[in-house]
Amino acid sequence: MGRSHDPCWVVYPTQSSIVAHGKKLALPNGTLVDRGETLTEGYTAANGTQYLQHINFPYNFSDVLLIASEHQGSNKIEPVLTYTANSTNATYDPTSQPIGRTNIITTTNNGLSPEMFPEYVDNLNYYYGAAAQPGFNARFIVAYDNIRAPYWPTSNTNFGGQFGASNNGDFTGTIYRLLGGVVLKQKVGGPAYAGYEASAFILPNATRDNRVIGPGDENLLGPDGVPARFFLVPVRPGSTYQVGATFTPVLQIDPILPCNVTFTLTAPDNTTLVATGTGDQYGYFSSTAKWPLNQAGVWTYTINATWQGYKGRVPGLPDSGGWIYVIENGTPPGAGLTLTMPYEQAFSPTLGLNVTGQTSASKVYYAAIIPGAVLEQGILPVTNGTFQYTFDPQKIAKMIDTYDILNLVNGKPEIGRTVHLTFFSEEHTADGTIYHSFVRVVLRGTTAVYVKER
Repeated sequence: MGRSHDPCWVVYPTQSSIVAHGKKLALPNGTLVDRGETLTEGYTAANGTQYLQHINFPYNFSDVLLIASEHQGSNKIEPVLTYTANSTNATYDPTSQPIGRTNIITTTNNGLSPEMFPEYVDNLNYYYGAAAQPGFNARFIVAYDNIRAPYWPTSNTNFGGQFGASNNGDFTGTIYRLLGGVVLKQKVGGPAYAGYEASAFILPNATRDNRVIGPGDENLLGPDGVPARFFLVPVRPGSTYQVGATFTPVLQIDPILPCNVTFTLTAPDNTTLVATGTGDQYGYFSSTAKWPLNQAGVWTYTINATWQGYKGRVPGLPDSGGWIYVIENGTPPGAGLTLTMPYEQAFSPTLGLNVTGQTSASKVYYAAIIPGAVLEQGILPVTNGTFQYTFDPQKIAKMIDTYDILNLVNGKPEIGRTVHLTFFSEEHTADGTIYHSFVRVVLRGTTAVYVKER
């Protein structure tokens, strides 16, 4: 995974003596540019010959890499960083362009290997490179010049078998936040630090135009297949709090754009709270408003985020907004919402999972989310104290492109993704006392884990 000297991330000043970069993009004629189109993608020919395309993190902070996932392992992302001095207009050094190369070099005072003889290191220079998608970290390295094979394919990879990863790799609509930092600890001069962020979006197979664009330059596909100029990650529907907790509106914004945000939160008694602001230079919105959740029940949030007339989206979120749940403090006076299922059970990737529960409520609220997208949100009827919910992988796969249910290598049904199901109700005791209850079921691939929380 790279060479590791330091267990932490880079904390860097906003005004640094250096600037962190990715690498330039090579056009078909060999020209190196900050942004542009390759007019091709990696693929495997009918005769089995593999034509690979490796593309590095974009050169500029906040730019966007668009790369195909053709499900043959031929398109690869390289997470190597370079740097420039902030006070110079030096031209790009093409010797840093090959795979694994960079101008960030650790040296020893006698030419011996830094790995074998760290006691002789006189210039300790290195970078961090990471790529996070909702649910897990796809790649992480700590390295300097000449690292071998730092890239990863966008398909036919299980990302180390992490929970939430599919054996198929990435699908159209996968959104990456590309992260990194540069550390220079030179023998001459003080240390210098710089940070890096950008985005990557996965294109469909046979797009044949891997490219790097500026943030907001074009519409992009999200996990639910609906295009937008930018996408938002808010608090997930189904999140549960206790009365008295403080709620702060926050968003992640991809690509990184200074969009204008209006975040509205409506309490169970219809009291409305509104926060406004602008996304920051790092792709986040965090409101200065901090609201006490002072009522038990269902709270509803809506988000209106715009940039130059374009509206951002939360993939899969209903127009009516997302629900968060608030419960009373202390020990509940009754048994609350319960499910008739074991702590852990397997389910079929084709038939899905049937969930049956008991409640004293007249209805049950539910939310189903996959990291990066809302799958479902709704109300279940209760009949004679019983409710039922069916999780249908076939239906979900048609709604959300990143929820895949078939191994594309062997053709067999298979699920690797993680789903969170949350159920919430207003319960009643025999003497009329009202309280609230919730349970959670986590689907790890085809294993359902039931957690009774309140």
